[in-house]
Amino acid sequence: MSSHRSHFRNVRFFDEANPDVVLGGLVQNGSLTEKNFLVMLDIVLVTTTLIRVSTEDTERVVSMVDTRLDVGDYIVSYEGKLSLCERF
Repeated sequence: MSSHRSHFRNVRFFDEANPDVVLGGLVQNGSLTEKNFLVMLDIVLVTTTLIRVSTEDTERVVSMVDTRLDVGDYIVSYEGKLSLCERF
């Protein structure tokens, strides 16, 4: 992700296996839910298994609920291989 664009994003997600590299991010303006976030990640991330997403600071697991997504950093955990969809 280009650094000149990423500093405007208040939600970022990282690969658990490589936590120093930002996989992506977005701006949470108050309308994004945890469910929306997981659906987006399911489109953008290509994995061979299910992913688990948790907050970086408290390690709270994000779930398929209509609760507003908190601003912050998220860790994507998985088994197997992970890559970004080439369409985006």
